[in-house]
Amino acid sequence: MHSLDENAAGQPGHLPPVSPSAPSKNLMQSASEPALQCDPSRSLPKGSFLPRQFGHPSIAARRSLAQKRQALIRDTRSFEDLSFYGSQGALGFAAHLRTRFGSVLAGWRWLDDSKKGRLSFHPFCKAARKSGFHGNMKRLWDELCQGKTFVTLEDIDPHVWRTVSTFKEQLRRKYGDDLLLAWQQGLDQSGTGRATVEDLQTCLNDLGMEVNAKELLSMFVGPGMTCMTLADFDPKAYVRWQTEPSTPIGDQAANTAEARTDRTRLGVSTKEALIDTLISRFGSVFRAWREVLDPLGRGRLSWGEFTHVFRRLGLHGDLQGLWAELDVEQLGIFRLSDLDEALDACWSDMRASFQQEYGNMLKAWIKGIDVDGKGYIDQDRFVEACKQVGFLKNADALFELMRPPGERSFMTLQDFDFKAYQAFMRNDFRMLDETKQSLGPMSTASPLEISLQERTERGFFFQIRRGWNLSKSAEFEKHCKVYIPPKQEDVHIEQFADLCSRKYGSMVAAWRFGIDPKGRGQLNFNEFCTAVRRLGYRGSLRKLWVDICPDGCYVIRLKDLDFESGDAVTLFFETIHERFEDLATVWSEVFHKDAYSSVDLEELRKGCQVLGLPADFVEKLFVGLNPMPGQKDALFLWDLEDLFVTTRRLWERKRPKHLRRSVKPVGTSLIVAKEANEARLNAQKEAEIEEAGEKMITNHTVTPQLARHALARDFVSTVACWSSELDWRGKGNITRGQFLAVMYRCGICGNLQKLWNDFTGDRGVMTFNDLDPTAQRFINECRGQLLSTYGTLGKAWHEGFDPGDLGIVDITDFTTACKSALPTLKANQVQTLFHYLLARHGQR
Repeated sequence: MHSLDENAAGQPGHLPPVSPSAPSKNLMQSASEPALQCDPSRSLPKGSFLPRQFGHPSIAARRSLAQKRQALIRDTRSFEDLSFYGSQGALGFAAHLRTRFGSVLAGWRWLDDSKKGRLSFHPFCKAARKSGFHGNMKRLWDELCQGKTFVTLEDIDPHVWRTVSTFKEQLRRKYGDDLLLAWQQGLDQSGTGRATVEDLQTCLNDLGMEVNAKELLSMFVGPGMTCMTLADFDPKAYVRWQTEPSTPIGDQAANTAEARTDRTRLGVSTKEALIDTLISRFGSVFRAWREVLDPLGRGRLSWGEFTHVFRRLGLHGDLQGLWAELDVEQLGIFRLSDLDEALDACWSDMRASFQQEYGNMLKAWIKGIDVDGKGYIDQDRFVEACKQVGFLKNADALFELMRPPGERSFMTLQDFDFKAYQAFMRNDFRMLDETKQSLGPMSTASPLEISLQERTERGFFFQIRRGWNLSKSAEFEKHCKVYIPPKQEDVHIEQFADLCSRKYGSMVAAWRFGIDPKGRGQLNFNEFCTAVRRLGYRGSLRKLWVDICPDGCYVIRLKDLDFESGDAVTLFFETIHERFEDLATVWSEVFHKDAYSSVDLEELRKGCQVLGLPADFVEKLFVGLNPMPGQKDALFLWDLEDLFVTTRRLWERKRPKHLRRSVKPVGTSLIVAKEANEARLNAQKEAEIEEAGEKMITNHTVTPQLARHALARDFVSTVACWSSELDWRGKGNITRGQFLAVMYRCGICGNLQKLWNDFTGDRGVMTFNDLDPTAQRFINECRGQLLSTYGTLGKAWHEGFDPGDLGIVDITDFTTACKSALPTLKANQVQTLFHYLLARHGQR
């Protein structure tokens, strides 16, 4: 080896070999960096990091827990899928249709809204989702169609399809392919509009079919129903029965099956059939024309408009043949004269007579027909107006056609002419938008034949303004009977004061309860006007405001209405605000009264002497403070509380900002009085205890048992409080803030932090086991027995406690059910469990 190294080193162009682990003369290591030693025996195999990490005890424990959770989720989902229709395929979809629509046939009719008898993939998915079905639609489609491109009723429920199809086929063979005739003669022979099980059995016997009538009825309307209608039997036949004109049945009808088939196929396909249908639906052809065919009064219908109206009416038949019969002149339009030429001529002559006399139909109504300006006319007045314009035809029959159907015996402008009614609503009395005849001779002249001024005045802008000016003339007021209201009566300030005194007894009481009920202390003009109108004042509000409100002021106060009473009330309360914080203290220290006692006039006089107020305004003050002057001779604390809060708010605004304090709302004084009374009673009790030599802790010590009693007192039980108030989201635990909020609602005071620590042991959350371990243990035992007996709690409820599916169980039924469902419970334990399950007080 040494010779070879030397030879290699001695050869030109070759570097001497350098060992990576041994120093060399040519490549020396740095003095500041140690040499990197690499031990081949300690090399790690590739990929050993993950096995080493997964082998750690903490990682292995978490991984095992995660695997158990995944297994639990899979088992839970598998159990839930047993009752989920979406996971049961075609059988689940059929069960969904029965649950949602009552029967598979009714559900299929809802899915197949186009009545084609089959559905492709996208319409089927859209209809199934719309019906509320959830599941794997692709898997359901593959299971139903089985290689086809569509789905039919046969794929969903072959038994229902086979039975119903056979039944209808037998009816078609017997009654000539007419299911409406089959319904009338075979099923609904009594003419009641419905077929019972007995009627269906009789029809099956006539057809020679061995089918259970009750089962067949349930296929049409669902289980539990005792009869079906024509719409349940065949929707198409029901539409025909509604839309087609009635045809005689029996000897008067066509005897051959071919005639019945042709009549069914044709529908409303002739002019006579259309006229009969319109008369049966609307009473007359004229009323049908104005209400449905031509509601805008255009006088014609195009092909598209006619087809739209035809379909909207629910009619069917040879539409093109009917149009060809109506449009004889082949103009592409359809008029009223095509239906009834005599009626159209009578209507046109009447309109022409009124337009020739008055210029347009609106002027004819105002000047010639409704001359009294009532807005409506009767038949005699219409006939008289027609005679005046020279219309001598049958005006009585025309009035009956124009009048709306029903009990109304008069006609309005809207019934007379719809375009005139539209013009009247926009103040277009010359009907400029509806007819060009109102423009005069200039409307027929060419623009090149008239001057610039005439062309300008021909425009709509000038024409409508001439119409507006005409509506302001005396002649228009005469014909339209314009009502000019009388001038408003002048009501003076004395009458306003009399109104307030009559309704409330005094001006102060009217201010407190009628004008300023919210206690703002001052009102602007708009607020004052609203309050005075609500009070019942009918005079001039602006004049009243000027008389009451001082010059240069934009708000009104109590002293502006009654200076003496307002000044007395203000001085009384300002003196109180300077010395006391609440009204309860004034009641006890000034009047020496309990918060629920009253104060009469003499006691008020003595209290004013204590406050240092003059005695000459006590009577005014008593009347101002009394909420019902003349009816009450005593004052209570709550009678003064609204004035106290209002004046306190205004008094605080006058103070410097750094000295202002918040004003407590109305009702605080009674709370303060109640706390003062409780403090007095506690002081007396402490004094009695000290005299007896006993020691008692008076720091409102609250124990967990006391908290449980309070929750059971307000929420029936701790279980009801936990589910409805504390953990209403169902998270299983609550925070300290949620717990303290409920404690405050229950009126529990004291060291609540210590109470929280007693329950949780200074943890961040609380569970129900911490709140009531006894109830938690008892409920867990009962739940375990039910799960071991029935498997699920839902099954335990439906089979053990509520087999009749009533949705409610009283204490008697619950006790009886517990004997079989929870046999180990004693009588008192059954009562306790029922008490735990109640949700509110008063529930039985």
